[in-house]
Amino acid sequence: MLDASPTDLARRMKLLESQLAGPQKMVLTSSPTSQAEHWKAATHITDVRLWLHPFETLERRRHLDAQGVQARLAAMLPFYVLPSAPLHRGRLLHLKGKFLGDDGAIHYYQLARPSNEELSASSAHPN
Repeated sequence: MLDASPTDLARRMKLLESQLAGPQKMVLTSSPTSQAEHWKAATHITDVRLWLHPFETLERRRHLDAQGVQARLAAMLPFYVLPSAPLHRGRLLHLKGKFLGDDGAIHYYQLARPSNEELSASSAHPN
């Protein structure tokens, strides 16, 4: 599955990318067609397709009502807002290069991960 979001495929991003130069130069787009050709030539690869999940997610979000948007934002709040949240702590430790042990980034990332039951029951889980 080839990963490319709608933004990666947008002409306006290709235009912007062509205008960047020097230290501002960066890749803003992707070419799934050339990537597919590359992967199809690889041994043991039988099928190469664009991963549609980013497009499907955006389409689902376009049809959310105000209550749906609010529920999704509320579900994400602990991950982004609370400095004491495990994910926040894990990210800070990750940036400091402290990955292992009971006070390492990996430990806090695991604490931040919702259980499979929580994921299945969440409003963010597509049925």
